[in-house]
Amino acid sequence: MPKKKKKNSNYKPESAFKFNKSAPIREGKMRMEEWCGHEIRFVDLNGEWYAILKDICDALGLRTAKIAERLHPNMLERVAVGVEVPSKDVDSQRFYMLAVNEVGIYESLFASRKLEARKFRLWSFEVLKKLRSSVGLKGYEVMRMTEASVQYEIDCVLDSLFYDEETGKVMTSITVQGGDVEIVPFEDT
Repeated sequence: MPKKKKKNSNYKPESAFKFNKSAPIREGKMRMEEWCGHEIRFVDLNGEWYAILKDICDALGLRTAKIAERLHPNMLERVAVGVEVPSKDVDSQRFYMLAVNEVGIYESLFASRKLEARKFRLWSFEVLKKLRSSVGLKGYEVMRMTEASVQYEIDCVLDSLFYDEETGKVMTSITVQGGDVEIVPFEDT
């Protein structure tokens, strides 16, 4: 009978991406948002809002360490977070936590099995279908959405959109015969 290999208890799987733990710790203006009964802290880092990864994971029922391994390092920042401590000796304490940018929040939402996250995924897929058809691709050409040239076309479509407060609709500019430009609701294109 072959000998069983002994498991190495120190083994930790290598993540696809390595976060630089010696990266500088950043600070910024904080604000709190509520989502589905959970408070999520956000920090403004040079005009871009990052969410505290632990808050996102707690709200989505995910393990922070697993999501941190999954995210690309450029989605993460180490931030200093002040926490109120109920003590007469100490007013507050600073902790260093991981914060995740908007793309990382979406990545986390896609990893969650929570009902709100599943609804968001389904809505996202409907948006992708609309984008696919807006550049003339048929359903059987869906895999072409991974091509850089198709993504560029979609970016051009998105760049042409704007919200018209007067009509309450998302509008786009289209060139009509003769070279004139008309403003029409995006859903009509």
